Amino acid sequence: MLGLGLGLSSRAVLGGGMSVAAYLAAAGLTGSNAGADFQNDKYWLPSADALSAPRWASQTEFFALFSRASSATYIDASGVLRTAPADAPRFDYSSGGRRVLLEGGATNLIVQSVGMNSPEWSTAQIVRTFGQPSPDGQNNAVLCTVNGNVDPQVSVTLASGNPSGLTYTFSAWIRVVSRNNNELRRARLYSFGYPNGGGTEAVADVTLNITDEWVRYSWTRTFPAGMTSTLVRWRVDPFDGSDGVNQPSAGSSIAVFGWQVEASPFATSYVPTTSSAASRAADSFALPTAFGGVLSLPAASFLLRFDGSKEVGSNAYISGSDRYAGGNSSGTSVLLVGGTPNINMGNISVPTGPLGIAIGWDPGSKAGSVNNRVAVSTGTTVSINRSTNYLGRNSTGSVANSGYKLLAAYPARLSDATLQALSGT
Repeated sequence: MLGLGLGLSSRAVLGGGMSVAAYLAAAGLTGSNAGADFQNDKYWLPSADALSAPRWASQTEFFALFSRASSATYIDASGVLRTAPADAPRFDYSSGGRRVLLEGGATNLIVQSVGMNSPEWSTAQIVRTFGQPSPDGQNNAVLCTVNGNVDPQVSVTLASGNPSGLTYTFSAWIRVVSRNNNELRRARLYSFGYPNGGGTEAVADVTLNITDEWVRYSWTRTFPAGMTSTLVRWRVDPFDGSDGVNQPSAGSSIAVFGWQVEASPFATSYVPTTSSAASRAADSFALPTAFGGVLSLPAASFLLRFDGSKEVGSNAYISGSDRYAGGNSSGTSVLLVGGTPNINMGNISVPTGPLGIAIGWDPGSKAGSVNNRVAVSTGTTVSINRSTNYLGRNSTGSVANSGYKLLAAYPARLSDATLQALSGT
């Protein structure tokens, strides 16, 4: 049931018989003595002090300081939605390859996202059939079959307060099951409020081009200011747009699963709910002490490759008491922090897409490159940081939501040209 994302390995050697040095050479990481290739489940740490040669480390050792106060979901290598227990890292494949998924906390405001059969849910011109095969490998999806009348729809109403000026993201898995009259593979997603005086307000919609396979769709909406509604409805109309009157033929159907609405500018991993809204706790990945020892050297470097940033804010991609690398408050730059001045390694708009960041320092300089751009350098160094070091968050717990692929530390200041070459994604 726990799938491929769990099962922490306690093996002392993960290199399949290959030495650490040979593996690092083959991976283009020669010189690193601490790191993690999350895509290939390989980990290495210094064999003695921070300047020593690397040894293989187990997954259990590398994640010994990882924590999360709740269970959380992820997509395994077979594309199945799985659930990781509290304090277990998630190795997610939703981006196509293996990543360690790190996210902040989130709440799914939809009641009974599993089952979809509480008073908050309603349908029109649709017959629901429960207990259908679902993306979690169970039978938790709902088949929605239209009856041939105008304007079929399935919806949920949230009593989550006035949404005026707030941003929410809706997400759900949807797939076409049958089309009796060759209807377009299309659905329309609506959201609107119910003001106190009656009627509706702030009606908006988006068209989804759906397929015969399970796909998780999302829609982010910022509601206009001045709304008076305290009830908000999210509605899916199957095959809307197939004809001029929105009347798909009787027997045509879609399946739906895992509806989620969260106060976020992007969709995060699914949080199942039953009788009330439910929350997922934030991931906290404190790096091994031995890894932090390398970062605490007067001369050191590191490489980080990940899926990039979706959000605006002063986010730390890797940090100690300060950010070693992160995004600024406008969401358009990647920075090296630690000593003055900071280094702006170039403007990158959010969402950034995949990022590769390589940074190095010694007692007289620091430099950084992002996505193979020419390294930017300055004559000041970083502050030596012997506190706890984190991946994907800062020291106060603010998480940079992303999938992280590779992290490597070097006990030396790499040249600017080497930093530029390493920083590809």
